[in-house]
Amino acid sequence: EELCIRQMQEAADKIGLGNKVDIRLKPRNSPYMKSFAIEEDHELVTALRQSFTDITGENLPIDYDPSVCDSNIVAVSLGIPVVTFGPSGGNMHGDNEYGYPYQVKNCCEIYKETIRKLLKP
Repeated sequence: EELCIRQMQEAADKIGLGNKVDIRLKPRNSPYMKSFAIEEDHELVTALRQSFTDITGENLPIDYDPSVCDSNIVAVSLGIPVVTFGPSGGNMHGDNEYGYPYQVKNCCEIYKETIRKLLKP
């Protein structure tokens, strides 16, 4: 919870609104989601990285995303390993968000190849 407040305060400071906001978490019935990480050598990560390279000819960078989304429920509450991967573009989660068609096509192929690798006997 403190990390979340600190990140929001830093964002407000960055745009010059730090002294104009009061950031507090609202009590809620459902729990705040806990963060999670999957090991880089987990079979899901290695299959995805190899599939990415097979399809694009490039190496897939790995990063830690401190945000909270449905992945936290799947990973933390249900114990199912999760990676977040998809096409990029511009204005992510904002007005006029867009993606590149070639990345959408590549993503579809990468998903299929990753599943093939994971299901291989």
